[in-house]
Amino acid sequence: PGKAEAELANMSHVGLIDAVVSDNSNILVFGAITTFADKVVKYYFKHSLAGMQPVGLSCASFVLVAVLCRGNYNTIRLSSCGTTATYGQAGYHLGEDLCYVVAHLQGEDLAAFLVTWKKKLPQCLSEDPNGYIGCQHLALVKAIPALFPDMAVVCLYINPVVS
Repeated sequence: PGKAEAELANMSHVGLIDAVVSDNSNILVFGAITTFADKVVKYYFKHSLAGMQPVGLSCASFVLVAVLCRGNYNTIRLSSCGTTATYGQAGYHLGEDLCYVVAHLQGEDLAAFLVTWKKKLPQCLSEDPNGYIGCQHLALVKAIPALFPDMAVVCLYINPVVS
């Protein structure tokens, strides 16, 4: 009943298949363990993603990429957010924070967390205090929609509908 990428990632995660061949980057967002990109031989092994430089990309980092700019579900996103700014955000653990909140917080706790998260995102984009992004993105900070992130979309990425 869910998206094909979510179904395949789930099958990979539970060990029903050894690998997924797909050019769709959502396969990484949904947590496939081993992925091959079709036509061009690229091999991604989830456990080795943490070793990528400069900051490492976890499954939560790929969720953040999808939420910020590249996702299929997004109606509210940062339309001018490029890959450099997006991948640089991984170092600030914003994706991990979103994944944690979906799993552990509700109601007032969720609202309080989002207030903090919404302050951290523009701070990271405008100041880049640890140099993960490589430059300041002041125009992007001004483009952050008031209702961003759409937590329903975040939940779809973290807990996709699968059979």
